[in-house]
This record gives sequence, structure tokens and C-alpha cells, in this order.
Amino acid sequence: MKAKQYAEALFLAARTKGDAELDSIASQFRLLLEKKGHLALLPAIVRELDKLFAQRNSGAEIVIRVAKLTDAETLRERIEADILTLNATHLEKRILVDETLIGGYEVRAYGQRIDRTYKRSLLTLYTNLITNNQ
Repeated sequence: MKAKQYAEALFLAARTKGDAELDSIASQFRLLLEKKGHLALLPAIVRELDKLFAQRNSGAEIVIRVAKLTDAETLRERIEADILTLNATHLEKRILVDETLIGGYEVRAYGQRIDRTYKRSLLTLYTNLITNNQ
């Protein structure tokens, strides 16, 4: 495994734990690294973990971008499902209207993004058509 993968796993394991549980997770993680012979990755894992905490803890809200305000209500169930996927149901929601999206929505939380906009779909289709026709 790479340092980034270890950091991601450690971040997810430690995100909702208390101090006592964090000590246990840290000691078990160190034992795992020793067992797999990856202890040399520890400094890189710590750097990646710092990056993850900076990215994901910087925004304490969910940003939902829609083309029209009515899209937020129409697509509410799908948006809620994506918020659940990002494990951000407890965060406050902020809705932004961006007419360049054409339709659909984009959800951002914890430095991650789920893009279900028509704009992204059209750009992907265009890119596929251009690259496959050359």
C-alpha cells in the first residue's frame, strides 16, 4: 500500500473516535506497519494525514451547487443520498446557484466532490467523441 492509502484508512478510522480509542488505533496501526514491513512509510503517512485533515476539516459545511434553485428541491432525494455517501449528514447545507451548470447538481463536503451536473456529463461526452474520432 502507498502512504496516501494508509493515511486515508487511518483518517477514516479515527474521524469519530475519542482519545482513548485513538491511542488504541495508533498502536494497532504501528503494529500493522511493522508486521507488513512498511514502518519506513510512517513519515510520509503522517504528511499525507496532515494534508487530509487540512482538506477535510477546513469546510464545516456542505456546499450544493445547482443550476436553478428549483433543482435543489426536485433532486433532493438524490442529493441526500450523495451527502450520505460523503458521510456529511450532520453538516450545515449551503446552496449556490450557478447557471453555467445547465442542470443537475454538485455536492462538496470534507474536500470531496460528487459532480452530477449536466455540464460535466456534456463535457465528458464531448471529450469521448473527440478522442475516439481521431
